[in-house]
Amino acid sequence: MKTNSYQAAPLDVDEDQTLLQVERGMPVRLIATFEGLTTTTPDEPAISASNNANAHRFDYLPVRQSENGPIIGIFSSSMSQSIGANHNVEQVYDRLGPDDLISAETSLLQFVWSAEEQPRRLVLEGTDIRGIVTLSDIQKLPVRISLFSLFIHFELLLTEHLRHILRDRSPIEFVSPGRRGLVQEKWHEFTSNQMEQDIFSAMDICDKRDVAKKLNILGKSATSIQNSITGIERDLRNPIAHGSDYAISREAAVKAIRAARATRDWIADLRKARRIA
Repeated sequence: MKTNSYQAAPLDVDEDQTLLQVERGMPVRLIATFEGLTTTTPDEPAISASNNANAHRFDYLPVRQSENGPIIGIFSSSMSQSIGANHNVEQVYDRLGPDDLISAETSLLQFVWSAEEQPRRLVLEGTDIRGIVTLSDIQKLPVRISLFSLFIHFELLLTEHLRHILRDRSPIEFVSPGRRGLVQEKWHEFTSNQMEQDIFSAMDICDKRDVAKKLNILGKSATSIQNSITGIERDLRNPIAHGSDYAISREAAVKAIRAARATRDWIADLRKARRIA
């Protein structure tokens, strides 16, 4: 029986179209709250509004002009911690501004990129405000899928870049001594089961990071590479891969967002280097 000797490489695709389709297929509407949207009004006591938000596990409530009126602002449930018992929502809510709105069809990654600076947006369907999306929503399944795809793209590009630089040299000489034996053992297992491509297939992201450091790829310093890739692994890759909560607090969510941005920037730099080469 004849077999096709050609083996497709992971990056044998139109990357621009792939990324575009991934973003189009994961819009903000997949993580926003529409049904059961809890709101408040300017004349409601702030303590009452905050308690209502906490009871529904919401960080923010849209503020309506009246009970069934148009939405005019956003109330933060954390405000009750710093205000007096006699304050109403009117005295503490944020009036709507141009940066408070986002279309339901916007790529959810676009929300992620800006969520550190703007942790809550009211969601538009057409020209009407129908929902809300907040910082804590970035750990929902659609975001996890998008961010893990981002990490996979980064690791594929990094591996290809290291192969290109090393050519016929083995990367094992650049792996830390403590990891070298583990990589070689894994490589031996792969070859025994005819699963190998090259030794990079037996290396984890931490090993590729060490190779990248030794080679000072893309003109980056070893310290910069160490800090950046370690942060990506710790704050993005590992929590998503192991099903952990990475937005359980604002601090944790911001770390995940910064790691995602770093991953995005690595992808841009590696793709640029690829085009030049």
